[in-house]
Amino acid sequence: MVGPCGHQKKFFFNIFSLLQLSSQRAMYVSAEHKPLWRGVLHLVVACMLPFCMFVCIAIHKWSLVLFLFGKFLWYASSAYFHRGNLTTPMHYVIAMAVDYITISM
Repeated sequence: MVGPCGHQKKFFFNIFSLLQLSSQRAMYVSAEHKPLWRGVLHLVVACMLPFCMFVCIAIHKWSLVLFLFGKFLWYASSAYFHRGNLTTPMHYVIAMAVDYITISM
């Protein structure tokens, strides 16, 4: 897709690139490869939490839904920070800041 200024839009959260466990692994800003399994557990938990939230909604446990939503934000931002291909220093700083902010949730 091309935006109004002619720049190509990039998706912030691409789940397929996060799941990639091949030779084209995610890289640090310094162009070094990230460890192969870094952040995989956070990604798995982030994918499972919405289902847990739906169960809690069905049994009307609203405080638990709110708690699990905070944990979902934490695990999803951490998975993106550790699994994502952060190519620019600004992208890295933003992802790190969001990851650090959501730790307290």
